[in-house]
Amino acid sequence: YNPSRVRYPMVRLDWLRKREKSDRSQRGDNRFVRVSWDQALDLFYEELERVQKTYGSSGVFTGLADWQMVGKYHKAGG
Repeated sequence: YNPSRVRYPMVRLDWLRKREKSDRSQRGDNRFVRVSWDQALDLFYEELERVQKTYGSSGVFTGLADWQMVGKYHKAGG
């Protein structure tokens, strides 16, 4: 346990208000606010849906299966 760890879902205030239209230059400076677990899951699901609708299935990177795949991914210019 570390007293500075994040124990609750937190969201950047500007993103919470404006979502993808938020001012990205504020990242790192904008304060975070606590949200409920239910709200955090709803926000995640809504954003995942938006990205999939906007960019298609390739807009969501779900990770790599093993270390061999990491090499293939980097060689492909990813």
